[in-house]
Amino acid sequence: MKKFFAFVSKHEKMLFLLVTIANLSPIFIGRFFPTLDGPSHLYNSNLIVNLLFNSEGLTPFYAFNPELVPNWSGHFILVLFSSILPSYMAEKILLLIYFIGLPYSFRSLILQLNSKNALVSYMIFPFLYSYPFILGFYNFSLAIGFLFLTLSYYLRHQNELYRSTRIKVLLFLLLLCTYFSHVILFAVLTLVIGVYILSEIIRAVMHEKGNINKSLKNVRRKAIAFFISSAIPMAMFLFFFSKRPSSGSGGHLPASTLFDALYNIRPLIAFKISFEKQYTQVIFFVFLSLVLFALVKWVASFFKKKDQKEKQIRPNHFTQNDNEKIVWLFSTIFMLALYFILPNSNSTGSFVSVRIALLFYLFLLIWLSTQDFPKWLMGVSVMTVLVCNGILISKYIETFQLHSDVAADCYAASEKIEEKSVVLPLKYGGPPVGLHFSNYLGVDKPVIILKNYECVTGYFPLVWNIEEIPESVYLNLVPGFSMCERMLNLINDNNVDIDYVFVYGALSMKSEECNDELNSKVMNDYNLVFSNSSCELYKRNL
Repeated sequence: MKKFFAFVSKHEKMLFLLVTIANLSPIFIGRFFPTLDGPSHLYNSNLIVNLLFNSEGLTPFYAFNPELVPNWSGHFILVLFSSILPSYMAEKILLLIYFIGLPYSFRSLILQLNSKNALVSYMIFPFLYSYPFILGFYNFSLAIGFLFLTLSYYLRHQNELYRSTRIKVLLFLLLLCTYFSHVILFAVLTLVIGVYILSEIIRAVMHEKGNINKSLKNVRRKAIAFFISSAIPMAMFLFFFSKRPSSGSGGHLPASTLFDALYNIRPLIAFKISFEKQYTQVIFFVFLSLVLFALVKWVASFFKKKDQKEKQIRPNHFTQNDNEKIVWLFSTIFMLALYFILPNSNSTGSFVSVRIALLFYLFLLIWLSTQDFPKWLMGVSVMTVLVCNGILISKYIETFQLHSDVAADCYAASEKIEEKSVVLPLKYGGPPVGLHFSNYLGVDKPVIILKNYECVTGYFPLVWNIEEIPESVYLNLVPGFSMCERMLNLINDNNVDIDYVFVYGALSMKSEECNDELNSKVMNDYNLVFSNSSCELYKRNL
């Protein structure tokens, strides 16, 4: 056993790299990597490129969001690479940045906190294909990596922060990247750093008896330096929320649902709950075992210190590791409290509960990394988690292959569509993940697709150009009537010329009063010009 651990220790860095590479396999199984919102991000990134360099015909419909919203990072990466590469290659680069950047930024933080617990960093891998990521929340997913990277950088350089302009500037850039990835994770990041600074103040007051003034002076310098680095993104954060409407009560999930989601580790379940929960529950019990071991050890340590005090033996001084344990225990408990307090959706976001649950488990892992575990226990725990992750990855490959084939079918229809054409999309079938598959029509050419959720929310780089779009058209581009009624209103509206109708599925798959009328309009005024097993494309009669 000692030889085994010695071998692992010697080649541990290479092992982490190999596991990282193994987790990349699903992203290369097809042309596109289909997620719920992913097609929309690709489409809008291509629109941004064309609005910058080839805007004629697009400006009557699209405009840049006048507000510098904190949802730019994923789009910026896609715009940068899709301007010189096909969209599917730009998407692959974005995915590589995420799938390599997140585990290594997490590992960097773990090693910064406790270099002896490198094995904890392997527990990040099941969280790569998280439910928020499969929903296509690319900016949120990238922000998690920036959060870990920024914390690691801050902790490594915190004692030099007030002396070095270079460190302050780099910290500012990392904070800015986090803000422009996701505003809530920026708030979480500043909160954790704030807790660190507060804990140092408490530590100085309680334990630095002789050098309290010097310690407080150092903490004060550190706090001022951090304030300087975070001032601009913090001002942007406050301005962003000052313009947001009141969130209201939102929709709270039942407590039983929330507890069940924690037990099943819902953030890890990407597709099929009944199958995947068999393995996520195993991971839950691994985490629970480690938590119980750490708590039992802490209780034993407490009584040991009490016994030392009774025997007038001076207990060990409050160490930096003790400080790390308290900071991350507080942060983990705080995220758990938010999980039960915050609504699942409100005017500023949706799927809140699963996102907070994801952060809770990641913070829990970070807290576990501050503990000391026997090598055999951590080795068994990591192996169990990686085996479960491997089984889930093999299942994901099958699902991604199926969805990727459908995405390729939808993309194939774009070859029949002329540039700057107006397309009305209809969804008459397919898996739920295909909600925005119609956007694949415009990922490599400028096309106006009359279904673009990003332009409606106001939280992304592009919005509908309400100054030029006729009001009757705009009212049917935003939620109001049922989807069928809005599409029927658009196809009957003389203020917009719809060149193509794209059907995800087939017209014959929907038979209701509204759909029958809409389908009849399509059959009378349009000709079928393309079809395959996944979709149909109709072109307007000349």
